[in-house]
Order: sequence, then structure tokens, then C-alpha cells
Amino acid sequence: MEVVSKDGCDSLYVKVSEINSSGANVGYTNETTAGLAAGQKAILMLDTYNEAADQFRLSQISCY
Repeated sequence: MEVVSKDGCDSLYVKVSEINSSGANVGYTNETTAGLAAGQKAILMLDTYNEAADQFRLSQISCY
């Protein structure tokens, strides 16, 4: 996932739901990074070990 910080943030947190082929929520995964400057891009690698997950849906994003 690519995120661009508008004003910068000391800590960035992203949480996504794992969705299976029938649309059911089968879990979640998350990722963090720190020290983003205003306008800086962050590349977050959201990994899953859940073989039932076919796609991700953004659940939460926090910049503080």
C-alpha cells in the first residue's frame, strides 16, 4: 500500500481486513512506519499468511 502524508506524522498505522472470495472477513493484518515528512510517500508491505484471503479492505489508518 502506498500512503502520502499530507502534513507529516511521527507514527503511521494501517490496518486492513482480509476478505475471501465470497466477501467474508477472514482476519486482518497491519503495518506501521515512522518519521514521515510532509508530502513524503510511505510504502507499506501488508503480508498475510491466511490462505483464505483473496483481497484486502482498508479498516483503519492513523497518523499521529
